[in-house]
Amino acid sequence: MDAISEQHLSRLADSLGATRREVKTAAATARANPFDAKDEPGVWDDHVAIPVKTASFSASKNWRVAAVDGGVIARELHGSVLSVLKACAVEFTYLPDGSFDVKSGVRAWPGKRVPIMVSTEYGLDSTEFHWFVNLSRLRLEIQAARRAIEQFTPDVLLLGGSIVPQPADKPREHSILNDAYAEVVESFKALYQDCEKNNVLLAGVNKDSRGKQLTHYLPHVIPALAPFRARLERLGDSVFLSELLKEGERSFAFAYSQATDVNPIMRDLGPWAKTIASYYLRPSALDRPVRVDLFLPELLKGQKGAAREKVNASASWLSRLCAINARYAYPAVLIEADLRAAVRPDEFERVLAQLKTKTGANNPVFFELRRNSRPFR
Repeated sequence: MDAISEQHLSRLADSLGATRREVKTAAATARANPFDAKDEPGVWDDHVAIPVKTASFSASKNWRVAAVDGGVIARELHGSVLSVLKACAVEFTYLPDGSFDVKSGVRAWPGKRVPIMVSTEYGLDSTEFHWFVNLSRLRLEIQAARRAIEQFTPDVLLLGGSIVPQPADKPREHSILNDAYAEVVESFKALYQDCEKNNVLLAGVNKDSRGKQLTHYLPHVIPALAPFRARLERLGDSVFLSELLKEGERSFAFAYSQATDVNPIMRDLGPWAKTIASYYLRPSALDRPVRVDLFLPELLKGQKGAAREKVNASASWLSRLCAINARYAYPAVLIEADLRAAVRPDEFERVLAQLKTKTGANNPVFFELRRNSRPFR
């Protein structure tokens, strides 16, 4: 490495080191000072960091935990967008002591072999390409989630990611994808209804959250953090909480959105928007916190105490489920769903080749973009 590059890296390392020291100081300040959120809507706890009691699922029965995930490979072509997708649900049974029930094994929908689904659309620009891919994947995943409830009747249903559509999933006004978005929103509502009707605890586990709700919020309820506000607002929640939370702790629980009438996604969900709460959980000192989104229909009935109990219970058993690996603290049942739903590159290429064969080798709809097919680099 030449001297200029080495000097640049040294300056960058010094800057990053100074940032981390400041973040550590802010985390220590947050733990040492009062957390006054009693007058804040959508915050239910009295402390910024709360110890989690690691307990068994139940003292008297086995627990069935289902998980859903999806995979997709998509490509922009000259005249179309092609997506190759999979989605599946798996179920693990856990004994009262929290151990995996080997006798029950792993149940799966739609079966051991996950079928490939193909979705295509024409005339999309680059922004619409991302909407199309996200909506296609969500539609398939929520379908799998609803079938999991029907087939498995689980006690718990875990989704890999959020249980709410994301802002990046909502097309612009007058987009040809608005009908697809509306269909996905209705699918989420139907999933909430299924979970409430069948008494299924629905949770989304986001292993790589980029949320910034807590880092924006904490300086308002912990005045001692005011000097760190500019730094915190540039950080993601997970980065800051990696310094603040200890192993076996969760953050305070908070409403998924404080402004359900303003947030366009939450407004589309209607009354269900008020049933979603979130918290961060750190199951291992060697891994970062995960974000957990919970469906809490008790909130629509004014049963805040029951909702709080469900938050505590979910943190307890999720902490146990994530304890399989100190450096990768994530539920095994979700890892299984993720592995089964992964789309291999050769599967995508095979689908594309078959479409070209069936529609004609020189069909311009399936030409590669020039930036991806030039004969030189």
